[in-house]
Amino acid sequence: MLIERLQNFLSDGWIAHHRGKILLASLISLVIISPALDVDQRGITFAILSSIVFVAGQLSLCVHPRVVLIGLILGSPYIAAVWVWNFTGHYQGVHETQLLSGAAFYGYIAVVLLRVMFRERHVTGDNLFGAAAAYMLVAAAWGFLYALVEYSLGAEAFAANQSVQDPDLFYFSIVTLTTLGYGDITPVAPIARALAAIEAMVGVMFIAVIVSRLVGMHTARLQIDE
Repeated sequence: MLIERLQNFLSDGWIAHHRGKILLASLISLVIISPALDVDQRGITFAILSSIVFVAGQLSLCVHPRVVLIGLILGSPYIAAVWVWNFTGHYQGVHETQLLSGAAFYGYIAVVLLRVMFRERHVTGDNLFGAAAAYMLVAAAWGFLYALVEYSLGAEAFAANQSVQDPDLFYFSIVTLTTLGYGDITPVAPIARALAAIEAMVGVMFIAVIVSRLVGMHTARLQIDE
């Protein structure tokens, strides 16, 4: 089977030990580069960088053929919708598909990364990069959900000094997950408030659980070395 062969190929070598680094680098590039560009350049750049994240995400899923297959099922509609939206314009259902499948795909990768990390017995550098990537993936998944709410409800979803765009909601997701709460964007609709409240709790729990797990792994390693 093709997926099994690909999984076996990626289980050894340099890529297998740097999946977390590759994924984190691609996510940082997406977050920093795309919003900084002009509107005319943002679309194609976002599509390219999203495709790179898709590939990096699939690499991080190469722990079992079934996991890879689920990732392909969730991620393929997202990438297809990103490119269709970029080249053909605002067709009915395309943007909704992009946002919903994007949230599912990014959330799924985060869950898989965390499961893999909790199964590891020793702390490695790639574990740390993978945990950071999972944190960013959670923020991205919530950003897609916020954008879906805003797209469905319009101006009634969020209050801000200017019109709210998708990049603004990804920024809002990051400041909510980290519990910074600058206040420049405020959720107004009940569903938006509920999502923000849940994300804030997830952000606090994420840090507490991940740090405790990493400390436990490190302590176990020290005891074995002694």
